[in-house]
Amino acid sequence: MNLPQWGWPWHGRVDTTGRLHLLNGTIMPYLLSDWANHTYRVKVPGVAPVARTTEELAADYERGREWRNEAIMQGLDLYGQSLGGWIYSAPDDSRWIIRLSGSATRFGVLGGAPAEQTLTVAWPADDIQPGDELTINSSPVVVKRWILPVDIAPDGARAIYMLYVDDPAYNVGVRKLPVGFQLVTVTGETGAITLEISTVRTMQQTLGTAVFGDGRETEQRTNRQTTPQHPGTSRHLAPDRLKSDDPPGTVYATGSAQTGADYAKIVGPMSSNVTGRILALWFGSAGDVIECTIDRLREIDLSFPAFHRVPYEGNPDERDRWARVASRFLREEGTLRVAGEAMVTFWNTERSVRDSTYPSLINTLDTYEWELDDGRGELFETLSSGSSLLEDPLTPPGFSQRVFAGNQWRLLTNNVAVLLRDYYIEGAAAQLQYYGCATPHGLVSMSGVVVGALNANQAAGPLEFACFNPFTGEVSDPAGDTMTFV
Repeated sequence: MNLPQWGWPWHGRVDTTGRLHLLNGTIMPYLLSDWANHTYRVKVPGVAPVARTTEELAADYERGREWRNEAIMQGLDLYGQSLGGWIYSAPDDSRWIIRLSGSATRFGVLGGAPAEQTLTVAWPADDIQPGDELTINSSPVVVKRWILPVDIAPDGARAIYMLYVDDPAYNVGVRKLPVGFQLVTVTGETGAITLEISTVRTMQQTLGTAVFGDGRETEQRTNRQTTPQHPGTSRHLAPDRLKSDDPPGTVYATGSAQTGADYAKIVGPMSSNVTGRILALWFGSAGDVIECTIDRLREIDLSFPAFHRVPYEGNPDERDRWARVASRFLREEGTLRVAGEAMVTFWNTERSVRDSTYPSLINTLDTYEWELDDGRGELFETLSSGSSLLEDPLTPPGFSQRVFAGNQWRLLTNNVAVLLRDYYIEGAAAQLQYYGCATPHGLVSMSGVVVGALNANQAAGPLEFACFNPFTGEVSDPAGDTMTFV
């Protein structure tokens, strides 16, 4: 007897109004869950692809149908029905809904009440716990466990959960900052299913590695006039020299006789980097646990040379000037990686220059220039007699810097990490630039620039419903209306 094909043959994208767009272009209603854009692949081991004849395939297409040997869960829902857990394929070919509330319920058996057994759920206590309080940038934040898994293995035998804190600069839930990951392993079969939960990444592992470099060469110098007058004085100015060259007890001139100043000569590079900061853990195609990470690099090159004498061309009795051109060049870079492979990188540079002379500080000229990797840039010049931020050094990455790892990334769903930044054009509305996103399948390109801005009210500008399709590998477009995939 030939049995009819059984299952769910309607697949495609679901828009934000709850309409499922089928493969042949027709539309049918679909019930969206609260976590519809969080997707998980479900695939029972050993089930072969559905065999269809050419005639059957043509008839399927006419009806908007496609028969698959796997499914996509949206949150903890399957085809619009809430399961309250995920599907585990046991070695004895039975299927079970695993609920971390403490039960396993038989799934996929027709007739009668499904079998059920109790599960013991014991979260590990060897690392941070939900409810623990951390402090980042002087703000107290509470550790939470994400209500949904970050990923579930297709056979349901493993699930990864994330511990996180909310970024205090944003509304609660907008920007989650991972601080640890836990692995749930399901074993056994009918009547003997067990759970084991372990810490798969500690907080220190999750926050990556802090790397600090300081290659600056520093000299404390002076060109102050002394009392009595320094023997090397020329045109009213004492020579520029190492501060240590002045013997102990040196008396410096005051009042109108005073010229020059103490200062630091600083030349060389610094770096303050956070590498391997984990944003998500996913299951790779071979079943291994792979990391999605961000590298946040900040490097500066400081050039604060010694002052040099500038002859005053005018009254021969007028004193000369001291002058120098100081600069600070900053490069910031972010790289999103999956399994160690660079997916997408952005960078920007800032150059600050102060061309100054004294005692005539009114002649100080500050120049500021920035450039982005897409060719945009701008140059500002201003006369200033105030203080300069040029000499601000980098500091070693502390706990807060490792938690944040910059502000250019977001976890939009359980399996979409996006790299983005504000994009300003003079005279135009603020825009948001998407560089691309990392998924369990690697890099997926996204639309470049859309109207909007990073703010506390949206997860990432106008992109509120990013979603990854674990069957095809596609990601919903930030300018589109796709809510999820079925």
